[in-house]
Amino acid sequence: MTNETWQQWNQKWNWIIENAKKKQWWYKDIETLPTISLSELESLEKNAGMRFPKDFKVILENYAGGVIMGWQIGDTNFEGEFKSIFSGAGGFHQSTNPYLWNFHDLNRIHEVYIGWITNCYDDPNDDYGKHYYDKTPFLEVPNGDMIAFNDMGNVVYLSHDDGPLHGAKLADSFEEFISLWTNIACIGTESEQLQVLYDFQREKLLKNGDKKDRWMQLFESEENSVKQSSKSSQQKSWWKFWS
Repeated sequence: MTNETWQQWNQKWNWIIENAKKKQWWYKDIETLPTISLSELESLEKNAGMRFPKDFKVILENYAGGVIMGWQIGDTNFEGEFKSIFSGAGGFHQSTNPYLWNFHDLNRIHEVYIGWITNCYDDPNDDYGKHYYDKTPFLEVPNGDMIAFNDMGNVVYLSHDDGPLHGAKLADSFEEFISLWTNIACIGTESEQLQVLYDFQREKLLKNGDKKDRWMQLFESEENSVKQSSKSSQQKSWWKFWS
């Protein structure tokens, strides 16, 4: 993780929220939470039995203990191939705002995770339940699903109701996950939304390609439609320079 990457993330997050404002959608302004000491992270790992990957701890210790932000479209839904997308950002609980990550919600999420294993997925050999084992969740999806780290530090999806991405890898690392997610406007974390911009061949969120470009062009456009005027399609949008 570099300062340049952190600055790029912030620029992109601000662009995402500015687009939501322009469209008069519901949005939650960006709030960066104070950093977390390494001793606090290690204490949580020890007391709750969690295991955070190195890059996650580096980001929380040196850049932000959490990032609060979110958006949700208004009365007009997207059309065509993007009709399943209706919101942006991740965790949303009655005690929290929508966020990309939040240290202060980790313990609660872990308790929910333990509850799922104890009450629903108590057989590690079960084809469905096995995906819940040896994971450290860091984000609870609004529908009750989770996004977690596996024992290799990969970011994976955990569904509780047979969602389409159950057990799927979303990224190789936390830093890559935030970069890929940010580059598709941090769309909502329900698997029905994420699968729209998921690369099933690479087993990651889409990094580039025509479909990703169509989505970003639509997100930036003034209308919730896949149709673009010849003038707007010729303009060089700022997101096209994103890596």
